[in-house]
Amino acid sequence: MLFLCAAFFTLHTEILLAQTPVTAPAGDTSTAPKTGQSYAMILGISTYQHIRPLSYADSDAGLFRDYLRSAGAGSIPDDRMLFLVNEQATSANFWVKGMAWLRQKNLKSGDRLYIYLAGHGDAINQDEYFFLTYDCNPAGDKNNYIVTGSIQLYNLKSRIAELSRKNVEIYLIMDACRTNELPGGTDGQQILNSAISERKAGEVIMLATGAGQESMEDATIGTGHGLFTYYLVDGLSGLADGYEGKDGIITLVELRSYVLSKVPVVAEKKYKRKQEPFICCDDAGRKYVANVDSAYLIQWEKSKNLSGMTDGDGINDMVVSARGRGATLADTNIIRIYSQFSQSIKNNKLTGDSSANFYFDQLQKFFPDDVLTIDAKQTLAAEFINFAQRKINLYLSGKDAAGIQQIRTQLDDNDRSEEIQSGIERLEYIAGLDFEKVAMMMKKAIDLVEPTEQALITSLKGKLYFFQARSYFDGKNNITNMQAARDLIYQAYALDSNAAYVLHTIASLQLQLKKPDSAVYYSLKAISKAPKWRYPYTTAAFAYTQMKRFDLARTYYEKAISVDPKNADAYVDLGYFEFQQRRVEKAENWYRNGLQLDPSNVSALNNLGWLMKDKGKYKEAIDFFNQTVSKDSSFVYAYNGLARVYGAMKRYDSARIFYLRSVNYYPDKAYVYELLGNFFKEINLPDSALHYYHSSIKLDSNYTQPYLDLARLHEQGRRADSAAFYLQKIIRMNPTSKNAYISLATFYQNSRMFDSANVYFNKAIDVDAGDAGTYNSIGVYYYRKNQTDSARKYFLTALKFDTLNSSLYSNLAAVYERTRQYDSALLCLNRALALSPGNAQIYNSIALLYKKQDKPELALENYRQAYQFNNENLSVLIDMADLFRDMSEPDSSIRYLHEAIRLRPEIADLHNSAGVVYLRYKQYDSAKVYLLRAVELDKSLFRAYNNLGNLFYVQQKFDEALPYYESALKLDSVYENPLLFSGLVHINTGRYDKAVPFLERLVKANAKNGAGLYYLAVSYAALKNDAKAISTLESALKLKYGEGGEVWSQKEFALIRNTPAFKALMTKYFPGEKF
Repeated sequence: MLFLCAAFFTLHTEILLAQTPVTAPAGDTSTAPKTGQSYAMILGISTYQHIRPLSYADSDAGLFRDYLRSAGAGSIPDDRMLFLVNEQATSANFWVKGMAWLRQKNLKSGDRLYIYLAGHGDAINQDEYFFLTYDCNPAGDKNNYIVTGSIQLYNLKSRIAELSRKNVEIYLIMDACRTNELPGGTDGQQILNSAISERKAGEVIMLATGAGQESMEDATIGTGHGLFTYYLVDGLSGLADGYEGKDGIITLVELRSYVLSKVPVVAEKKYKRKQEPFICCDDAGRKYVANVDSAYLIQWEKSKNLSGMTDGDGINDMVVSARGRGATLADTNIIRIYSQFSQSIKNNKLTGDSSANFYFDQLQKFFPDDVLTIDAKQTLAAEFINFAQRKINLYLSGKDAAGIQQIRTQLDDNDRSEEIQSGIERLEYIAGLDFEKVAMMMKKAIDLVEPTEQALITSLKGKLYFFQARSYFDGKNNITNMQAARDLIYQAYALDSNAAYVLHTIASLQLQLKKPDSAVYYSLKAISKAPKWRYPYTTAAFAYTQMKRFDLARTYYEKAISVDPKNADAYVDLGYFEFQQRRVEKAENWYRNGLQLDPSNVSALNNLGWLMKDKGKYKEAIDFFNQTVSKDSSFVYAYNGLARVYGAMKRYDSARIFYLRSVNYYPDKAYVYELLGNFFKEINLPDSALHYYHSSIKLDSNYTQPYLDLARLHEQGRRADSAAFYLQKIIRMNPTSKNAYISLATFYQNSRMFDSANVYFNKAIDVDAGDAGTYNSIGVYYYRKNQTDSARKYFLTALKFDTLNSSLYSNLAAVYERTRQYDSALLCLNRALALSPGNAQIYNSIALLYKKQDKPELALENYRQAYQFNNENLSVLIDMADLFRDMSEPDSSIRYLHEAIRLRPEIADLHNSAGVVYLRYKQYDSAKVYLLRAVELDKSLFRAYNNLGNLFYVQQKFDEALPYYESALKLDSVYENPLLFSGLVHINTGRYDKAVPFLERLVKANAKNGAGLYYLAVSYAALKNDAKAISTLESALKLKYGEGGEVWSQKEFALIRNTPAFKALMTKYFPGEKF
């Protein structure tokens, strides 16, 4: 069974819910949505052919396009949008293809047109101002804009005026650079802004900055954007709603207020620059812009959370990236190299071949003093630092590549925007990168930072030591590496004494060193430094679990929830812990709590599916597994769960479908074929199982599990040579695998090749002579084989290497209990309890020990202790019920059986046990209810059929009893009780000839069954087969079955009672008695 706890490595996304869009009040036309259709012309240029490239203008264009696709903007389809980016965005494409496209659309009154331009902009004079297209080459002279690639905005305004006269609503949005390093200089930038804003042609105008200001780009907001576009979409997503009261409608006044509350603040705070967007005009006062689309707002908030930043407040304060700095350059080589550098930054390719670092080295080598080289140096250092900080942020959030992939798979189709996908891909890359590589980045960042920045360098060194330590932690964890890691971590701590993440790493290292007590110590120190950070609590809980201090483990899992109550994974963690403690109801409650917070949490859904499957609630299990795959269509464990549920329902065709579906999703994954092989093995189709095991190996010849499965399959088929071959192959593949040697040793032991078994047990020990787990595994094997001397030897050896392991003492106690050394067993169990106080299972074992010694009061005392610590432990409930039944306290026995049934109503044997108690104490109606429920749940439970027969037999309803006995015998033809009582039914109804076959089958199955022999003799006597009656009766008497007076007075013996043979038997077996 697979329960997936995502507790340490899952991505948590808080979702803000938007208001439901509302319709404007009747008569308020200023805010009424337009009735026509919406269109858009979008250009975004980051990569220029001849002038300095930008970083995120094309991303901004994509972001704005994605917003226009949302319901809030009218769900504009792609066929009503012209989208040109980078090399597509040439002057000719816009004026020739773009205008032709626009004419074909034939916009009418009431329609809306968005014109969005992101890139460079400049001006010659008040009448000649331009948006620069991809193919622009001014060659240092602004007058060249007329003849080179550009969009002359005066001409564009003329087209806008034409459409405005047709009552088409137009939004002109520009996020373009204004910088004096373009040929137009400072004057050009001021003219550009004033010309666009002052010469209105009936459109709404939205500009990224005021005159003479720079439009800032930031790598840390979203997935890298211009401030203006990012906060424009931020407001349009729904966050601008509320500046004039929340009504589900965004007006122009609200949008302007929101953008102006964000962009200038971030620009000043982060870059010490002035950027004040210009948004105009709203003559009516409440111009309608958009509706709030709740779905898009949720999606947008997810993308913001994935970026790891809010309001552009990133780690880097060193580099200002302004659109347009150093734009025109004489040397085309440096333009080319810098363009490649910028593209690598954008693609998050910081190191390696054709990386940002690679291109920076070229700039540094050939153009060391150029302004672009200096800019690249600062940019690369900043990106290294930002990358490292994001890695730390992921570590602090417990996010790894698998956890981030889980979030990817949870997104439905409406969530899969380019923005979110890009954010996920970047986080996956960061999370998946080795700490060692991040450490190299940090070291290079330190080398790039100016030496005068000592405070920054000191801070960076602390992070460098952290990453170097984590790189050892991610290695093979041998003691040399671990010691080096510890030294580095303490160096990091010395430089940053408040670094909770450093202390938490020390705690994790201690866990790897199997020092859970030290792990607790450092986790608690981390908590003292960061009491609101969830993960140290989780680590402490895990450490306490390793120490078998389950009460404290539970406390810290609960504290993890209290410090982060909106984190669904915290509830899943606690649920999985409770499941491990066999507190199934509590586990289910915690999983459901997690789902209330995050209905898409696949770990919770999957785990609930398995819980329902174990409870026999197959319909509910199927529902949970189906929900899991609806959130994550590639979640293979849910398909495995569905297949197992259908297998349990004997619907093997359906089971096979779901196994095959997992293969369809992962046709290149070996383990899904291995699961399919196991399925065919379980339904006894070994040839099909062989096929899929071999398919698994073909996909991944280094995956050892199918080799082990093949070995077991061949062993089951008594093909010993083949079984040995695959086990040997596993060892050749992994000669340091202790489990491989133990498996081969077990095979030889089962094959009665004891010398070979001993050789491989010893080889397992040789791999790590100090590993207690190896000795314990060998001990468990011998215990199961009832070789108690060998089992005791290995358990004692295991305890020499791990004196604090309560499980080892419990295992040793089981050996002593089996050999009836009860005092020694009790001593071991008390030691186990001292190491693991509150462990219900240990109390239960002590109680069973006292019960075997016929000390019911002491047994009951320990059962009650077990129940106190875990009232959901099924073994405890069943054993307590048995004890109360034996103590003739049926009410108490039934009480605990009812509790067990409440926990696991699908277990037929529990209903059978309750039925037996009611039957024993002559509560026949209740007995019937529970026994019938037992056979309803499990039609193969022959004991329940037998008990139903007994129920009717004791009430002398013989004809009703007989069918149930026959049902039991169909399932087990040599089951002695129904054979005997079927015979007795026929004897009691005078059908002796029908009794004989049942009783003969009984004594054939068990020649020492005295009751069977006796009643067979009775039947023979009634049928006047005197010889058989006498000989069979003697066989019964030899077994000391029957009292003298009862035998003498048996009515069927009346005709043979006075025969010499019968009298001789009575004298022989009942000497001295008078009849």
